[in-house]
Amino acid sequence: LLMVHSDDPPSLLDAWHANVEDEFDFANEGSRLEVKTTTRDRRVHVFSLGQLKPVLGSHVRIVSMMTTETVSGSSVADLLIQLEGRLKGDPDRQILAHARVAEILGRGWQKESLRRFDAQEALASLVVVAPNDVPQVDCGPPEVLHVSITVDCSELASEAISVGLAGLVPAPGGGSRSGLS
Repeated sequence: LLMVHSDDPPSLLDAWHANVEDEFDFANEGSRLEVKTTTRDRRVHVFSLGQLKPVLGSHVRIVSMMTTETVSGSSVADLLIQLEGRLKGDPDRQILAHARVAEILGRGWQKESLRRFDAQEALASLVVVAPNDVPQVDCGPPEVLHVSITVDCSELASEAISVGLAGLVPAPGGGSRSGLS
């Protein structure tokens, strides 16, 4: 959804993680972007503490969206077709988009790619926040290797200006962020 509505889909696709185990959904030199989506009535997301800690030399931001699963909404398959259109004339990136979707959705990709969600609701609810604004806990002693927390981010305000990869994200309502990065 973000790539389809971005001013620069190729740049976001190039930064999209190749491994579902990566800490961030999008990463390039000097920038990280984590995308969280919920179908709850509150902006509740699960984070690893690594997603909320600073990355030396990088601008890190969290994108949060809220949506509803609905029979008449947009599916991943629909969004992939739209993204292909945005990548017209670039067959290598079109193939890359399909490969990444299949990898992320895993073995059940065909079934999962047909689930439908309200894309307009997701875009209208989109906020971009700094990781240090997200409530969090200390990671504990060095022997603790991974901590996962569930956080209600409903009260977090969206940043007006985004740089790095966050500058490629559509503004709330699906508008453009051009000139803000």
